This record gives sequence, structure tokens and C-alpha cells, in this order.
Amino acid sequence: MRPANPNDRQEFHMTCFIRRLGATLLLPASFAAIAADSADLGTMTVTASKSERPVAEIAATVTVVDDEEIARTLSESIRDMVRYIPGVTVPFQGQRFGLAGFNIRSLGGNRVQVAVDGVRIPDGFAIGDYSNASRNYIDTDSLKQVEILRGPASSLFGSSALAGVVALTTRDPADWLAETGNDVTVRTRAGYYGADEGWVASGTLAARGERLSGAIQWVERSGNELDNAGETGGTGPTRTKPNPHEYDGRNILAKLLLDEGTDNQWRLTLEHNETDSETDVLTLVRTQDFSAMFGFPYIVETTSLSGDDGTRRRRVSIDYQARQPGWADHFSWQVYYQDALTEQETFESRNTIVYGQPAPVYRFRRAEFEQEIVGTEAIARWVFNTGQVEHDLVGGFEVFETRTEQRRDGFERDLTDGSTSTTVGPDDFPVRDFPNSTTLEAGLYLEDRIAFGERFRLIPGLRVDYYDLDPELDPIFVGDNPGFEPVDIEETSVTPRLGAIYTLTDQLDVFAQYARGFRSPPYNDVNVGFTNLQFGYTAIPNPDLDPEESRGWELGLRGRGGWGHFSLAAYRNDYDDFIESFVSLGVDPETGLLVFQSQNLTDVRIEGIEAAATLNLGSLTPALDDFQLRSSASWSDGENLSGDVPLNSVEPLTGVVGLRWLPTSLPLDIELVATAVAGKDDVADPADFQAPGYVTLDLLAGWQISDASHLHLGLFNLTDREYWSWSTVRGRSASDPGLDRYTQPGFNAGISLTWQI
Repeated sequence: MRPANPNDRQEFHMTCFIRRLGATLLLPASFAAIAADSADLGTMTVTASKSERPVAEIAATVTVVDDEEIARTLSESIRDMVRYIPGVTVPFQGQRFGLAGFNIRSLGGNRVQVAVDGVRIPDGFAIGDYSNASRNYIDTDSLKQVEILRGPASSLFGSSALAGVVALTTRDPADWLAETGNDVTVRTRAGYYGADEGWVASGTLAARGERLSGAIQWVERSGNELDNAGETGGTGPTRTKPNPHEYDGRNILAKLLLDEGTDNQWRLTLEHNETDSETDVLTLVRTQDFSAMFGFPYIVETTSLSGDDGTRRRRVSIDYQARQPGWADHFSWQVYYQDALTEQETFESRNTIVYGQPAPVYRFRRAEFEQEIVGTEAIARWVFNTGQVEHDLVGGFEVFETRTEQRRDGFERDLTDGSTSTTVGPDDFPVRDFPNSTTLEAGLYLEDRIAFGERFRLIPGLRVDYYDLDPELDPIFVGDNPGFEPVDIEETSVTPRLGAIYTLTDQLDVFAQYARGFRSPPYNDVNVGFTNLQFGYTAIPNPDLDPEESRGWELGLRGRGGWGHFSLAAYRNDYDDFIESFVSLGVDPETGLLVFQSQNLTDVRIEGIEAAATLNLGSLTPALDDFQLRSSASWSDGENLSGDVPLNSVEPLTGVVGLRWLPTSLPLDIELVATAVAGKDDVADPADFQAPGYVTLDLLAGWQISDASHLHLGLFNLTDREYWSWSTVRGRSASDPGLDRYTQPGFNAGISLTWQI
């Protein structure tokens, strides 16, 4: 029973959290309110402070996933990587468009900054039913480490770090060579994953000389639609089986490193990632009646619809690392270029039936979204004393320019007389939904780690950002938006941060931080533009859009010892001036058109508790020396303050518990993992589907067959539980006949074999 008084909602959720956490995690009483993490507090992180430090020395919550953990958990996608990390999700957008981007503490999309080797991956962009450029440009096989910084982080990372940062680091030649100790190594890997009948094969060659080292890796992937629990076939919205889908992709990573012999190093990186897919979108093969809209008998019968989609990301970067260059304790510099392209083609056959007379037509649509980015960043670190106070100062600057182009094209062919028209529905192709835009961003930042004795560290930080948006009109955009006046934006933002760590004992620290985040008004919201005279609407630019801003408070406790380690954090994030796209302004009396515009409307508050712990069971009794108990949990509550309604993006209470066996006498690593998720009953619209809670069991096993070969096996959803992931099903109507289409895979298995000499 939910509380009748909305003011009691927060207390009600906290009570549920405390009660469910203990039951979910199955930990001893002393750990019932703490939970767990797979990353040791001594694990090094670079993201949280722009310099290498142990996680235990960071005044924020950071999750680190290394390449061993990626291999052990058979993580073949960005979604798999966060499978056992409560509070972090990657929504699945259906078979055609696949994975979206990361969601951290209940916010995602372009409000989370994602970077590979310090280079930001492209924005996501979607419009309509046939155009959706996601942010899934990453192959996990090339990754050395993933760092997830939770909460506002613009004091170091600038715009788009509103909800957090995901930093992915690719492997260097030394990482492959260290596995054998040889100067030349060859590594191959093959794997199969039953959830989508996916195959992966990769090959790597790495070598080193006295000063030069290099590596090249090639990864090939293929697979089909992701399995679900749906049983209804056929076509239309009642279909619950997945739409037929095939994909293939490849990732190429090449690196060349030059060691100058004085702890100075140059590195050249080339990266190419691409994926192609074909989808038979049977759920959109249907009959629609528009008679009420047009005032006369008008029926559209779609007889076939398929999609052919492709993504590509290419990067080249050069970076330099210097230790003790004389004027600083450490210096790094990088320059880079990246180009990313999403192309999506839709093929549709339909009958338009007016007054009972069918007119067969063929429609073709093509959507393109491309981003190019060129930039540079330099970071320096100084360690010095002022009296009895020790300073560890990090400073840097970055400048990058991003060019964004988007275009939709297509035609309609009358299959009766063969005539062709570029007017398809409301669109007169080709069209752009915003003008080609160039943004210039520059940031200057400082963060000082001030140690007052052995116990107390104060960490102030500040960043100043400059943002300039320059739209460019071209004949395509002008033709679709006559009289449109694009808006230039030039602004400066200042984001501070203040953190503190106090060492209570040799094994216990308390930390706290206040941090700010922001996201500059995006090009597609500032200058969104389209006019449709047939249906009587238009969109206009908004020169007065303000940046989205966030303010975050966090308080945490960390402990470590021979028994293991734990962390506990409570946070509250306030977000102001959220930008809502396509807000209706009513009818313009002069033109008679319904006017839409992007505006700052929404204020949001999200608060929660995250916990993580690892307990070495041998500390309780020697009989359990080979066992670990690992668990983690996340609870959050969010509200749209502008409308006083729940925030749909908030994930339900989630807990993960793993019992791991690492026998010292055998080359084995076995873990049984339970994931428990509470039901979602706090939704913005009472008519929305409220996903029930569930528990799943996974079994992970690793076997070091020999010095040269390693086998990983995963058995997922052992009980074949039917369930929905909230990030995938949120916003769906409870009356949607196709709800089972959004269920997750039942029992499935994965296997991976690695061989290296």
C-alpha cells in the first residue's frame, strides 16, 4: 500500500529501502545497510581528478571496471559492462535502434559525458520513427578500463557532465605484452552469446623494441535479434516476438608508442568502429484509420517495412606524457580528430485507401547524422608545500570544435502510374531539422588537493568554459524554413567544486562534496526548424535558452581492511532549467500556424543512496578462505519539481549479491550472482505500465586451461525468469498489447575462449 499523503512519499521510500536492502543483499547484520563493489578501493582512477589516484582518495563515488572484469562477466556490449552496477544503466531502444547511452543516477542521454581515451563520443539525436542516432560506438574487447564518475562533474569536464562521466580507456601494447612477458605476442579470442546468437572473433598482434612498441587489434562481430519472452508472432502492434534483425560489426585499434627513455612517451592511436544492421520491422506492418483526422474515409495499410542502418566512428589522436619535465611533476597533452556517421534507410510498401480506392505506393526514407570533432587538451600536475600544508595541484585546458550535420531525404513512388514525388507525408524532402552547426568550446580548470596533516584533505576546484554556437544556412534548410533567422549563442559558464576527505582511522574515511554541472544549449534545440503548412504547424528558434545546470551534494563513508572493503554514499542532485523540446506556444494569429519552440521549463530533484562492499569470508573462518561475498545496491527517488510528479527515468531499488569462489589449488574462478530489482510503482502517468519486481540468477565461471589459454563461461537468467528492465519499458502504456516485446532474454549462455602466446 502506497502512502496517501504525497508528502510522506520520501519517508515511505526510505523505509522500503532499508527493509528491502537487508533482504535483497543477504549480508550479515553488520553489512545490512552497506553493500558492495567489485572494485578494490586501491584501484587506480584517472577520471575523477584528471590524475592517477586510488579510488579511496576520491571525494566522490567512482566505479572502475577493468579488462579482467569485462572478460570474466562476458561483457560484449556497453550494457553488459554495467549489468552488475546498480544506479548505472544502458537502455535498450528495441531491435532496430539497439542500445542508447549511459544513464547515471537516473539521468542519461547527452547529459552524461562519454569519452574514449579522452575524446568525447558523438551526441545522440532522434526525431520521428525512422531516425535515431544512438551513442553506441564502443567495442568492449579493446578496453583496458572503464571509469564511471557519478554526479555533476563539470568543474573538470565542462559541458555535458551534468549527470556524470563515463571514461573508457583502450589497451596499450604493454597491456597485451604483460600477459605473456614476451617482446612479441599474438592473441586470439572467439566467443558465442546465446541471447542474440552473437559471435565474436578477434586477433591482436603486439610487439616492442628498445624504444618503440606497437599493437593492432581486429574484432569482428555478428548476431541476430535479442531474445525475449514474447510468444505472439505475426505483424502489427500486437506482435510480442522480437522483430527479425541481423547485424555485423568490426572494430580496429592500432597504436604506436615511442619511449624517449626519460619517462616521456609519445603515442599514436588509430581507431575505427562500424556496425551494419538489417531489421524487418514487423511491428509497424499494420492498418491505420485516419478518417477522423481528415474528415473523409482515409485508411493506410502498411504491407512491409524494413530498415537498413549503419554507424561508423573513426579517430586519430596523438598524445604525449612526461614525468618530471622540470617545470611540473607531470604533464600530458593530446590532439585528436574524430568523425562519426549514422545512416538509416527505411523501405516501406503501403496502400493508401481513400473512399475505398486503394493506391499502392513505395516509400523510401534516408536519415543521416554526422559529427566531426577536432580538439586538444593539456594537463599538468604540481606537488608542493606551503609551510605544513601539502598541495597537489592539477590544472589544464581544452579546446575543441564540433561540426554537426543532419539531413533527411526520401521519395514516394506511385506503383500504379510510376510517378515519383519527394513529398512524403508532412515532409518535402530533402530537409534538415536544424541548420548545419559549428560549436567551439574552450575550458580552463584547476583543482587543488590540500592536505592538512595526515587526516584531512580539502579539494577545491573551478572551471571556466566558453561556448560559441555558429549555425549555417544552406539551400536545403532555407527551402524548408523560409524566413527562418538562426540564432548564434556565445556564453561563459563557471562551475565550482568543493570536496573533503577525513580519515577517521587507518581503515575508515568519510568524504563529502558539493559539485556543479552544466550543459550548454544544444544546437538542435536552439535552432530547431520545420514548417508544415499541410498540417498547420511550425517550429521557431529560441535565442534565450539558458544552460541546463545541476548542483550536487554527496556524503559518504569508506572502509577497508583484511576483511575486505565497503563504501556507502548518500546524494542529492538538483537540476535547473531542463530544456524541453517542441513546447507548444499556441497558434500564431498572423499565420494561423501552431508554433513550437524549445524552452527551459523543468526543474528536477533526484536523491538516493548507493552502497558497495566486498567481504573476504576467510576473515570469519579459515574454512572459507577461498570465498568472497560481493554486493552492491542503489536506491533513488526523483521528482519533476515543475509539475510535482515522479521522474520516470528513476530506476527502482536494485541490489546485486555475488558469492565468488577462488580456489588457491585450482585454476578456477566461479561466482553465483543474484540481481534483485523492486517493482516500479512511482510513475508520472498512472496509465503507464508499472514493471513488477524480479530476481535473476547468473553463474559465471573462468578456467585457466594453460598458460596460453583461458575459458570463460556464463549462464544467465538460470531460472528463465520473465521480466522487464525499467529503462527499456518506461513510458509504455499499461494497455500496450505489445508489452511482452520489451521483456528481457530468458535463460541463455555465453562462452569465450582466449589463446595467447
